[in-house]
Amino acid sequence: MRCGFRAWMGCGMLTMLAAAPARAEVKVLLCTGDYGMWAQERAALIAGAVAKAAPGEASFEVEQSFNFVRKLEAPGYAERFDVIACGDLALGQITTRAQEAMVRFVHGGGGLVYVVQSKSYIPFYGDREVEPLPLADILPYKYPATDPRAEARDGSRALPHTDPLFAGLDFAGTPLLAPGKDGKVPDPVPLLALERPHGKGRVIALYGAFGATYRYVSYAKHEKNPGGWEEWDGLGGLWMRLLTRAAAASPVLAETRAALDGRVREVPCAAEVTVDATRPVDDLRAAVFSIVALQQLYNEDGGAGEDQFLALNPRDWFDRRTQEVLGNDRGKYPDKPAMLREFNIRGIIMGNNSYGSYGGWDAATWTREVQSYVEAARKHPDILAFFQPGNEPPCDQGYFDFHNRLCTAVLKEAPDLKVIGPGKAWNCHGVNAGEMRAFIEACGKSTDILNWHIYARCPSSVRDEVLYWTKQAEGKLRSPGPVRVMFTEADAWNTRDSQFNYLLDRAFTFLPMPEILACFQYCMRPRTEGGSYWFGVLMGPAPDHVKPTGEFAANYNGYWIFRNLRGKRVATEAAVTPAEAAEHCRAIASASPDGKAVTVVTYYDTGHFDGRTKSGEARFALTVKLPPGTYTLQRSDADGMARSVKDVEGTVQATAQVEATLKPCKAAAFTWTRQE
Repeated sequence: MRCGFRAWMGCGMLTMLAAAPARAEVKVLLCTGDYGMWAQERAALIAGAVAKAAPGEASFEVEQSFNFVRKLEAPGYAERFDVIACGDLALGQITTRAQEAMVRFVHGGGGLVYVVQSKSYIPFYGDREVEPLPLADILPYKYPATDPRAEARDGSRALPHTDPLFAGLDFAGTPLLAPGKDGKVPDPVPLLALERPHGKGRVIALYGAFGATYRYVSYAKHEKNPGGWEEWDGLGGLWMRLLTRAAAASPVLAETRAALDGRVREVPCAAEVTVDATRPVDDLRAAVFSIVALQQLYNEDGGAGEDQFLALNPRDWFDRRTQEVLGNDRGKYPDKPAMLREFNIRGIIMGNNSYGSYGGWDAATWTREVQSYVEAARKHPDILAFFQPGNEPPCDQGYFDFHNRLCTAVLKEAPDLKVIGPGKAWNCHGVNAGEMRAFIEACGKSTDILNWHIYARCPSSVRDEVLYWTKQAEGKLRSPGPVRVMFTEADAWNTRDSQFNYLLDRAFTFLPMPEILACFQYCMRPRTEGGSYWFGVLMGPAPDHVKPTGEFAANYNGYWIFRNLRGKRVATEAAVTPAEAAEHCRAIASASPDGKAVTVVTYYDTGHFDGRTKSGEARFALTVKLPPGTYTLQRSDADGMARSVKDVEGTVQATAQVEATLKPCKAAAFTWTRQE
């Protein structure tokens, strides 16, 4: 008889195990973060190491961060597992719905292993009225903590590497016992884990044992450190012991993955979508789903990738640092002002002040900077509509004084400009409530549009922040209400289906919101992570620059599927069966002002799941009322790895009907073009 891993204390445990009720494998939902190849390498390492150490005793479902969160939001999804394990994931990246699901899961007997690494350390400063952060209340350490190892909460128990749980594991050669510069092992040795019960389950905070670590080399470039956890042959044994401990009270521990999945009944999902392309309901605001990159495209990359960039941004968007581009003559459009007018690009003048560098401005610099912004605005008043005093400044009194002084000087000579601010990189910290209130109070009368960066934030969380802060700022800004918001930096933070799902969810969440004027994904110039991740919507090493295929094709495909959605948003209604699947079946439609083009984009996200039923696909049936004329149809399909286009035979007048059956994280777009 094989000595099972659950008998790691020795084969003398076999008699006790044989007398105990039979148990199935430990079922784990694993998320190792989001940034591309690092996350994928970690997940493969942990799952592979556990399989090698304890064959057949654990099963893993692996997701990158956005799909991890979206699936946890589905009723009963978490309860399919014994353990949820995640790390390199800030609490500000996890929606309230997903956090509530995780808390219920642990309270009911499930185990949570939260690896405190990298983004896990990021504190959340958002207003708790907007996001209550329930997960923080069950962590074994006080959140946020400067040192999560030392700041244990009452009722927590330390699990050092010498704990009996880890008996027999040799930690020599691991980062835990790595000698310092003096050649000595740390004394005391850093804590390996901290656990705390909650309800029937428990939460384990794990410090390390999460794969390779990297050292910073230069901007956005890292190298793998030698002697990391990925080189330790005890990694699988350590993880299996932690998973077994965390799963001890799971109500589904005795059931196999296959048996649990077999209880969820497959049901058909149908979305009857009705579009009236003759009835506009709102501006489309295509700038809410665009890429900000002209300065990099022309000034830094010499126009490489211009065709692909303009295919994704066909017209009607905003761009920033625009005053730096207007004199550039590279690419197919040497006359940049004429190009911006042709594509209806509204420009943002961005001040030469990033990260608080205004502190070094002398009187001559002040005069020169103000004159340059005013001259640009006067020379191109139809293009340069916005002014951003700087990028990612400190939100303190020093900056507030600078902001007011600079904006007052510029607006005196160019009063039609709209000022956006504060331009703070709050990202997955959440909008810092104290800083935002202070900015609105100090700078509201010299600011027209609120602005911050939203890297690694779920769209629904950002939506809630927008609704809250536009209300808080009402009547306090230079422009009369209603208050509007512009996001000048967002990002690519996953790969494959998870990134595609993020981009589609962001578009469907933001486009119908009149509060949001623009949202830019940044940037075009590639950034590297670990030597293997090309960051940006058009990614690839020089001289190619553009690689809209392969591992990171989702960044391209997510914009490409919306490329024809322009003009006015038109009336669109969807009747979904079952009704609980409505939030997963998305549709949005537009019509060009001249009626020549009508586009409908449909999408099925991670899919309907309610604990009892699921739908592995959704059938979309579209009925579209077209403006007068005869139309041809083109269909586009895309997901996280592939895209395709097909011209449909025949023509149609008055009303068009078409169907699409979509698997999870698949999108289809239909564009009807009027014949001349």
